[in-house]
Amino acid sequence: MIYRNFLYFIIALAIFLTAPAESNKILPFFIDIIVIFILMLLFSYYTKNSYISLKRKYIEGEIHTGLFKPGYLKMTDILMVKALIVFSLEIYLFDLKVIINSVFRFGEITFIADMIIFTVLILHFTIIWYWGYKLAGEIIYLSDGLKKHIFNNIKFNTAIIIPWMILTLGTDILRLFNVSWITDKSNSPFFQVILLGIFLVFFLIIGPVLIIKLWDCKPLEEGEIKDEINKFVKKNGVKFKGIFSWDSFGKNLMTAGVLGYFPFSRYLLITPELMKLLSMEEIIGVVSHEIGHVKRRHVLYYLLLFIGFAILSDVVMSVFGIVVLSSPLGISMLTENITLLGINPFYLMTGIVSIVMFIVYFRFIFGYFMRNFEREADIYCLESGTDPLPLISSFEKLSSGIREKKGSNWHHFSIRERIDFLEKCVNNPAEVIRHRNKVKSKIWIYVVVILAVLATSVNPKIKALGSGMEKGMMIRVLKKSIEKSPLDHRLYSAIATLNHEMGKWSEAKYYYDRSLSIKYEQPEVLNNLAWLLITCKDESQREKKRGLKLAKDAVILKAKAHILDTLAEAYLLNEKYEEAVKASKAAFDMANGDISYFEKQLKKMVKYLKISQSTFQL
Repeated sequence: MIYRNFLYFIIALAIFLTAPAESNKILPFFIDIIVIFILMLLFSYYTKNSYISLKRKYIEGEIHTGLFKPGYLKMTDILMVKALIVFSLEIYLFDLKVIINSVFRFGEITFIADMIIFTVLILHFTIIWYWGYKLAGEIIYLSDGLKKHIFNNIKFNTAIIIPWMILTLGTDILRLFNVSWITDKSNSPFFQVILLGIFLVFFLIIGPVLIIKLWDCKPLEEGEIKDEINKFVKKNGVKFKGIFSWDSFGKNLMTAGVLGYFPFSRYLLITPELMKLLSMEEIIGVVSHEIGHVKRRHVLYYLLLFIGFAILSDVVMSVFGIVVLSSPLGISMLTENITLLGINPFYLMTGIVSIVMFIVYFRFIFGYFMRNFEREADIYCLESGTDPLPLISSFEKLSSGIREKKGSNWHHFSIRERIDFLEKCVNNPAEVIRHRNKVKSKIWIYVVVILAVLATSVNPKIKALGSGMEKGMMIRVLKKSIEKSPLDHRLYSAIATLNHEMGKWSEAKYYYDRSLSIKYEQPEVLNNLAWLLITCKDESQREKKRGLKLAKDAVILKAKAHILDTLAEAYLLNEKYEEAVKASKAAFDMANGDISYFEKQLKKMVKYLKISQSTFQL
């Protein structure tokens, strides 16, 4: 339970960070909000009926009391995953991220937006907690009242949210102080991957301390259990900051877990109900499982798997966009006035692919490693010289003594499979080495694949090729749009800008001119064309005098630092050095953030002015 909830929030965070930041521009925001509200109502109805179905089986005697609680926990787990799917639908298909960023964001303050996104996510989970208590609380004695049950669950997850909010608040502060790297890169997928990685490390350091405070944890009382655990832990060379009793959720939770990676903030948690249920030998067996996670550094592997998802998600979606838009059908999706469920087919496909990738990755890749990490932790008892029989008997007690043949899920093998594998390792110790080697080899394969994908995506030649393909496809889309709207000046200027970025000077010049012929009062277009005419690498395309005129007109319409800089450069190339210095000084005075470029430009203009003055005197 400890790691599952953390996993759900990290998945939600990864979905939010890797989702597109721009709207599909088909549905108005108020329609999106209505659809999101309807989705939540439908999810509530589905959740209610899921618990009603489980309760009906209990009332009709299909499942007895011993199986009801495992069935409830499994259903709750499944519903949490489905809540994430609904959440991803709202993000990818109905612009939840865009709505939050555009409606609720104050400037560039992401702290507010992230607070809202976590609130929305918790609302989805609250639906599960509400109906779970209403329909099953009396049977499994969940807690002292509905409000307390929901409050305990929210408090349980608050410790996961706080470190992320601290981190986003920190980046917001740096952005407000115009730290250039944060300001320039904060919206890039690469930055989001780095931010996710920093958060995971940050959480490993301060998360455990917060959890101990918020989860009603108390130091384990002195006595035989604590003495035996300390003795076993010391024997295995593992250090904990403390061993705590976790008494929460209405005294019905039977589990144990390790919090944190670093010894100075790593804790071992055991619930009182688990200690009541198990014998001393069985408790040590469970502790050996938790120590197995520590010794095999599974937390670091989980960190790698989360970062890997962010990297793969960005690359897959980029490739998908290139593949689709390289076909006439893909271009038609963006240019034709066709919608499905009120959404442009291209964006609908993008959302579906994103959701499918999320399901496939966490169900099959992340789930594969998680199941095998659990198995690796199970067999650690054999490596530490601990008798595996107490661990086996603890499994049987926790599953009400039934070794089910089925019941494995995406993150755990079934109790029957775990026991069978432990017994297999007892009979053939070579299986322990074989399993460890299997996990190691799969991790290395995963690392190689992720590094290959990352290296390919950041390779300058590949990036340039991919960027060129994307821009080429965007130009095709825009040209198709011009056939329907031949007098839309924005389409021509967009094509001109793309050609300009690709170094296609004559094409850029042609489309800038077409745009200005329809509407001349466009300061940015005037500025871009002026810059092209005065600085073009192809000197045959240069027109210094015309470039100066365009730059002057742009400044009249919009006196911004970058436009004044263009005017200064135009004056310089037309040998009007005093005017160049004045324009550059105005650009420097107006500049915000990183002003090093404008400072360098001003020094250059002053230098040329001094040279011209000394030449004149001679």
